[in-house]
Amino acid sequence: INGGAIGKEAMLDLKRSEARQSHYEGPTSIATLITQQAPEFGMETIWLIVSLPQYVVLEEDYIGKLRLMEVLNLLYHIPIDRRDYERAVEQRGMINQKVEKTTELKGILPQLEALYEVRINKGQGERRPDLSPEAEEILWKIVGKEPGKA
Repeated sequence: INGGAIGKEAMLDLKRSEARQSHYEGPTSIATLITQQAPEFGMETIWLIVSLPQYVVLEEDYIGKLRLMEVLNLLYHIPIDRRDYERAVEQRGMINQKVEKTTELKGILPQLEALYEVRINKGQGERRPDLSPEAEEILWKIVGKEPGKA
């Protein structure tokens, strides 16, 4: 989970959530504009973004939903539905089966995990390595799109 916060209490909540501070710079949505304008009205804001692995295409991300609910439970005591746990466990099993059955995916998964680890442990000024062209082609094929056509 990545996110950000504006305001003293919101920043403390973000830190407690263990979400990684987002450093995204790019197009934004109306939700982002609202969080940026809220301090003008004396409101603190926090936003959380759940990231899905690049090699997974799902209609509904139960694993991500569960992780977000865990953070909301920690911060605001919002209860977690037991069915969310069950669905996440089932989805994790399906993803693991897909990885085991997809030779190409099984081959690039260590590279994806290494890239993720570098990103998480990234030092100041350290450049993040790129995926190999072969790995990128496999990912595009998995999501069913032409290479480079998001």
